[in-house]
Amino acid sequence: MFDFSPFVMVIPIMSRIVSVQPLVRSRVFLSLWLAALIYPATDALAEHVVATVPNGIAVQGDWLVVTSRDRGSVLLVNAADRTVHHELRIGQRPSSIVQAADVFWITDQQNQQLIGVVRQDGKLQEVLRRKTEHSPVSVAASPNETVLSVACLWARRLDLFQIDPGQPNNPSQPVRPTVTLDLPFSPHEQCYLDNRHLLVADAFGANLAVVRLTDNSVSHEFQIPGHHIRGIAVVDNEVVLAHQMLTSFIPTSRDHVFWGNVLTNLFRAIPVQEVLNPANANKKIFGTIVPLGGEKRGAGDPDCICVTPNGSVTVALAGVDELAIRHHRNEPFQRIAVGRNPVAIAANETNSAIYVVNRFGNSISIVDTASNQVTGSIRLPAPDVTTTELVGESLFHDSRLALDGWFSCNSCHVDGHTSSQSNDNLGDNHFGDEKRIISLLGTSDTAPWAWNGQQMNLIDQVRKSLLFTMRSSEGKPMDEGEIMALTGYLRTLAPPPGIAIARRDHTNQAAAVRGREVFLANDCQACHQEPALTSRDTYDVGLTSKTGESTFNPPSLRGVSQQHRWLHDGRASSLESVFADHHHPPHAILSPTELSDLLAYLNQL
Repeated sequence: MFDFSPFVMVIPIMSRIVSVQPLVRSRVFLSLWLAALIYPATDALAEHVVATVPNGIAVQGDWLVVTSRDRGSVLLVNAADRTVHHELRIGQRPSSIVQAADVFWITDQQNQQLIGVVRQDGKLQEVLRRKTEHSPVSVAASPNETVLSVACLWARRLDLFQIDPGQPNNPSQPVRPTVTLDLPFSPHEQCYLDNRHLLVADAFGANLAVVRLTDNSVSHEFQIPGHHIRGIAVVDNEVVLAHQMLTSFIPTSRDHVFWGNVLTNLFRAIPVQEVLNPANANKKIFGTIVPLGGEKRGAGDPDCICVTPNGSVTVALAGVDELAIRHHRNEPFQRIAVGRNPVAIAANETNSAIYVVNRFGNSISIVDTASNQVTGSIRLPAPDVTTTELVGESLFHDSRLALDGWFSCNSCHVDGHTSSQSNDNLGDNHFGDEKRIISLLGTSDTAPWAWNGQQMNLIDQVRKSLLFTMRSSEGKPMDEGEIMALTGYLRTLAPPPGIAIARRDHTNQAAAVRGREVFLANDCQACHQEPALTSRDTYDVGLTSKTGESTFNPPSLRGVSQQHRWLHDGRASSLESVFADHHHPPHAILSPTELSDLLAYLNQL
């Protein structure tokens, strides 16, 4: 009998896309219908249909435990028979998973919790929960399985938990919180260098911090040339990183994008002893690099790194749906195709298999690293609801929208936010004047767009970015259905919480109330009008760009404390510097007390 289930998934998307333009012109529409007609319930649907949105994996023998972001669940999958045996609903937005002391530890980003789950009698069972700081995005376990660390994005904190000896899956043997560490950046990826040192990476920029577990303190931080660090591992006494590097002064012309000059994708190796050396505090460490991608075959958005028991290294090339694999340090990476947007990899300890989570492919690819071949695929449950916005999210992370697959929207606007770097593009209609990359979180409320305020429609802004920043139209017409889906996704992005809100114990409400009065007394609301804390006009604020521009559209101040650079060209390296060093706004003369109060107010926005 013909399986009609694909139509059930496709119809909600079609209903949102068919009104965009005539059906015959929409590749999105046609690909969805053809997938349903020709390949019912197969991987062909992964091209434009987002389903379970799996985003993490842990392995225990032949059993895989997979987190499902949008279903708020964890799945128990048998790799031998390639079926889902059990699904346990645990929260609202699972974000990562690690196994330690016979327990699977899962973070729930939305509920701000660490959850312990065990496998028992062919099912998953929850055994404990612990509160975390705001927006936990990753969890890692020390090699001796006695410490759990949770990276909390918007709080810019690291929660450390002690796993008590004995039976950790017994609620009477609790996992105890030991300390919460403040970090100078928003953390994401983590990697234990040994049982005494943990390396934590910036979610958006180039910063890394070494945490010393002997006294639970941040030893030092350093930087690498690059941003968007999504893979960290240790192999052969080296820390290896998968990340991107944007060259701010190189314009996004067709030739520069073609040759990979604008944004490169890199595999970087740094000796562990160099990372651990406190003398490198606040320095830039280079190490050695291997470019990922080349002419006509970019490798956009490198993501997680997996080191197999036999020493093979695998890098997920999330933006182009591939893996890069090498077996020895001095050999080149080989690339193989997997499912849509690979973002998590786990190795089988007893053979050469690795399991690759395809976030927007609703599947797990089984790869034999001995032969570099995909040997099978495991389909995951169908979505409860599939929407155009989810299609737009998959496109936002798709590097194939750019010329030759060099980068995606997500490459500069990491997770919808910003790397706080600058880029020279045609957003202001000319080259030669790089501008700071603005966060897209909350962007739907901040019309008009571009620093010159000339883009009055978000759809037009998306189209222009695809055409002239990503150079996506070469050899093919623009797909208006894709543009509509991308725009729909951007409209779902909420602004981040101010750091004082994310760090609830740091809120100084009295100072913030006084700071709002300073804000109003200096007429800051003339440009940053409520509720979005921006306005539709351009203003002369006493700053001039390289090409002589002196009026700019004010960015929203919502979440302004969650950035690393400020003003149109990123010349201010702190919020305090905006006022103290660059005298913004020009007429404001603030006392130290007034400045402190104003910052307390801004940190709450």
